[in-house]
Amino acid sequence: MNNLDIELIEFRAQQNPTADNLMLLAGAKLFSGQEQAAFTIASKAAYEYRSGEAYSFIGECLIQGRGVIRDLEKGIKALQRAISLGDEIAPMILQRLHKVAA
Repeated sequence: MNNLDIELIEFRAQQNPTADNLMLLAGAKLFSGQEQAAFTIASKAAYEYRSGEAYSFIGECLIQGRGVIRDLEKGIKALQRAISLGDEIAPMILQRLHKVAA
């Protein structure tokens, strides 16, 4: 993914800031190494659009310390929120985390 791709995704998210477009932008930012920006964008999608995918993304960032200070407890809470919103990835992340802790 190059800078032009990211600029196009960013333009789309600005023109039509849906949860899906914001999460696409967050993924592009994370992929390009802009972890703090990715976390900020996902936070917007989570809080403004109640996106389960965004909460899952936030939880994983918090658990791994990607773009934010690592905070396992907050990460787990974000994943639990994602599950309550119907996200299908969050349970797998929690299961993987449980296996690592065991």
